Amino acid sequence: MSNGRCREAHIASQNLATRGAFTARRDKDHSFCALLEAGGHGAVAPLSEMWRDDGLRMLTRGRIAILVGAIVLLIGGVAAKRYGFALREWIGLTGKSNFLTVSGNIEAHQSVVSFKTVQSRIIELPFDEGQWVKAGALLAKVDSSDYAQQVKIAAASLSVQQRQHSVSKQNLEAAGRTVVSDEADLEIKQLEFNRAQTLMTKGSGTVQARDLARAALKESVAALDRDKALLAAAERNVSLAEANIQSAEANLGMAQIVLGYTTLTPPSTA
Repeated sequence: MSNGRCREAHIASQNLATRGAFTARRDKDHSFCALLEAGGHGAVAPLSEMWRDDGLRMLTRGRIAILVGAIVLLIGGVAAKRYGFALREWIGLTGKSNFLTVSGNIEAHQSVVSFKTVQSRIIELPFDEGQWVKAGALLAKVDSSDYAQQVKIAAASLSVQQRQHSVSKQNLEAAGRTVVSDEADLEIKQLEFNRAQTLMTKGSGTVQARDLARAALKESVAALDRDKALLAAAERNVSLAEANIQSAEANLGMAQIVLGYTTLTPPSTA
């Protein structure tokens, strides 16, 4: 093969390489010469096929890149739809221009001291606004004269009920002793009637004596029934007095609680 044909092959391969049509090794001249000697002019055909295969590979790579890009865009769209609002809210782009998130302290123009359950005029206010106070310290106090009077009335009522309970117990004890006496008297009257009845049967007694003993016996039975009823009433009076004491104690406790509301103290350290 002449050197001219080798040079032409070099030129053809360089032109193809410049246009990016194909890539081949050009480090040895004899490889190109051997290629032309083996196929003559037809040796260029394998180079064209190589160029075509390389173009197909580039086209396939481009399609893969487009497909990957489409998948990325799809995933990004789904994520933006689901988490876009949270992201915009996090960076402050919620679209609500009428609202502004800020931090700070709220201070009222006027303040009111509130007392639970009680209504009266404030007589002590020994602290300044914004002052640090300890638990149990006095914050405010209202006039407690009316509520203190209610405590005194409740205490007096409790005392009355306690005395009434004491009297009821004494009456109960007296009624119990009366019943015991009536039972003893009834036993005697029963013996006297039996004796009068026996004497009359033997002829040594009179009918009048027997009748008087019978009447005394009936009176003793009636007295015992009456005193037993009084004993039951005395027992009920004691139970009622005990209930009244419990009610009076509850009223006194409530009055004392309300009196405590007249003093305002912090429940914990401010």
